[in-house]
Amino acid sequence: MVWCLGGVKTQALSLFYVIASTAAKLNAMDFFRIIFSTQVGHSVFKSRKDTQTPLEEIARENGHEELARLLEQKHSMYVATHIDYINC
Repeated sequence: MVWCLGGVKTQALSLFYVIASTAAKLNAMDFFRIIFSTQVGHSVFKSRKDTQTPLEEIARENGHEELARLLEQKHSMYVATHIDYINC
């Protein structure tokens, strides 16, 4: 299956955001630990569009401070890695 077709990739990332935001609401820490232990961990942050609420904010709004901190830490790492990649 090819995921790099524009519409299919966008749809897959959009669905992934729905799953990840639900996991953030439910405090599914193990879900995120598993995702971040794989090569697709960065997709958690790629899946969010500018108009959508950041996952760390969703976790915090639902009283899941530990998960919010984990998501912030991983998000910062992703942003730093993404910037390094762009600057190469």
